[in-house]
Amino acid sequence: MILEPRSNTLRRNVFQDSLAESLALADEIIVANVFKSEAIPESERLDLTAVTRQIEKQGRRARILADADAIVQQIAPELKSGDVIAILSNGGFGGIYEKLPQRLRSLAGNKSANALEAHP
Repeated sequence: MILEPRSNTLRRNVFQDSLAESLALADEIIVANVFKSEAIPESERLDLTAVTRQIEKQGRRARILADADAIVQQIAPELKSGDVIAILSNGGFGGIYEKLPQRLRSLAGNKSANALEAHP
């Protein structure tokens, strides 16, 4: 699961514990930095480190990656056939909806090209 904390509610720490609890239902969680975090007072802002720690305490892997580009670069090579990814955001999320499939196609093309070179 990939999450971009973007809504006015989600960017705040109001539901922080509930968020961590619900995200821990996924096998692995990747959270992008809080969208426009500077607009939320620090005392009210969602604490991503606390969220990921709570998730990890429940036996799940959780990572914070800066943005859509960092997420695509990091996870695309890790994905395997049959993996299911849920992307949660209420906005464009830095183009991740287009960038991730494009990167996966690129990696698949490279694997095919490498296989052809190895078996002429």
